[in-house]
Amino acid sequence: MSFAEEEWALAQRVYLRAVQHALNPTGQATTAGPMTMSPAGQPNDQSTFASTFTRFGLFAGQAAAALRSEGITVEHLGLRPTDTFDHGRTIAHHKIAIDRSAIAMIYWRSGGAHLVVVGRATNRDVTYRDPWDSAVNELANDSLYLANYGDFGVVGEILYLSLPPQ
Repeated sequence: MSFAEEEWALAQRVYLRAVQHALNPTGQATTAGPMTMSPAGQPNDQSTFASTFTRFGLFAGQAAAALRSEGITVEHLGLRPTDTFDHGRTIAHHKIAIDRSAIAMIYWRSGGAHLVVVGRATNRDVTYRDPWDSAVNELANDSLYLANYGDFGVVGEILYLSLPPQ
C-alpha cells in the first residue's frame, strides 16, 4: 500500500489553509508542521482559532467544516456509546479509493487526540500517514493505532472524503 503524491499534496494544502493560515493573526509562523502553541499566550475562551485550538483542541467536526469549505464532500462518523480505549472504529475499506480517502481522529490512551490521513485500506490492513512525523504506518484494520513515536490510541472518529468530479 502507498499514497498517491496528489493525495498528500491535497492534505497538506487543506492543512495549510484551514489551520496554518488561521494562526496568522497571532503572529505564528506559517511553516510546515508539526508546531506547538502555548495556551498561556491565549485567552481561556473560543474567541479566536488559536485560543480554541490551544485551550480545547481541534474537533473532528471542525476539520469536517474546513474540508467542506474546500469543496470536499465529507461523511463524518462520530463517537459511538460503545467506543472505548480498547475498541473504536475500523476503516470501511469499500469507502477508500484513489478519489476517496479518509481522516481518522485517534484518541490517545494517555489523553488528547490527533488526526491522521487514511491512504489505503483492506478488510485486514490500513495505511495511515501521520502528519506529526510524516511517517506511513501500515497497521491491522482493527481500530487500534500505534504511532512510530510510541503513542498508542484508538480510531474514534472518521471523516470519509470524496473529491468533486473534475
